[in-house]
Amino acid sequence: MLSGLKVGNKKRTISVILFFIAVVCLWVFLLIATGHKISDHSYYDQHTLQAKAWLNGHIYLNDPPAHLELAHYNNKIYVSFPPVPTVLQIPLVIIWQNNTPNTLFLLIMTFFSMIIACFILHKFNRNQLLSINLALGVIWGTNAMYLSLSGAVWHQGQLTAFSQCAVKGALVSVGANPTRQTSLRPVPPGAVQGGNELD
Repeated sequence: MLSGLKVGNKKRTISVILFFIAVVCLWVFLLIATGHKISDHSYYDQHTLQAKAWLNGHIYLNDPPAHLELAHYNNKIYVSFPPVPTVLQIPLVIIWQNNTPNTLFLLIMTFFSMIIACFILHKFNRNQLLSINLALGVIWGTNAMYLSLSGAVWHQGQLTAFSQCAVKGALVSVGANPTRQTSLRPVPPGAVQGGNELD
């Protein structure tokens, strides 16, 4: 009986892995179908420029492109967007300099959020198939899917906030009692304020 259980768990694990591989393939197909590439660098790259400025020891930007939405103060130009996405992009700037793969960055972040959502849902309903489908709906049934296909500055901010909410939910659910719905407390606004973008 135990051996049969192990075989069942192994098959279930393989099925879950194949499912997520299929999701990634469909994601890549949608990316290509909409005229994007995984390695795309967005022209609206304020966070890349800000990260580069930080690495050079200052917070103002040197001769940024005119089309960007920026703040002008005392003859210097600054990024006015919340800085959390910039912090996350520092490693990308170190490796790729100006041509950071913004789209790949968002795809990884969004997929990571979907995995976390699956973990949270499974914590409370114990149904693996239902958890996977609901987690898929959290991304593919919301504007998170659209945002993940382009690495623009607004998309980075919104998906960063979304990921922070997912991490917060996972941390709360780890210590929560699955039999009590009230044990999962609401996410306080301050937990995601640094990465949030409001249009």
